[in-house]
Amino acid sequence: MHREQYTKKKETGKVKPISKCSDREKRKIRKDWRKGAKKYRESQKLKKKTDDFLNRDTSPMTPEPMPVPSNVPDPVPLYESPMYLLSKRGVNKQESEKKKVKQGKEKMKKQIKNLEKKIEVISKNEYKTSSKTLAFQ
Repeated sequence: MHREQYTKKKETGKVKPISKCSDREKRKIRKDWRKGAKKYRESQKLKKKTDDFLNRDTSPMTPEPMPVPSNVPDPVPLYESPMYLLSKRGVNKQESEKKKVKQGKEKMKKQIKNLEKKIEVISKNEYKTSSKTLAFQ
């Protein structure tokens, strides 16, 4: 379905081929591709883990379903399962690490700007003093 929509958009000219994009657009498109691929790989990994977990704990052939007694609680929902929580914890940790790195970069950029301003002020002052001394000679 998505492929058909994409081909229609491409034929109408709404989507440019990457060969016709500028360098900046190419970088953005490729960045989006990388994000999508990473997200897809993570979902496939999680799916594989859950499948392995289920296959490991279930018998290969169940002859007939056993009646469930009424006093047994409902099974644990997916969002409370240990595998889901472990994978979510890893994702949250990665996001927090990325956030810390980004904040550190922003802090360094701000510090660099301030230092560049100081250098500019000092160089202007030196230029003024050197031009004054040349005028007196």
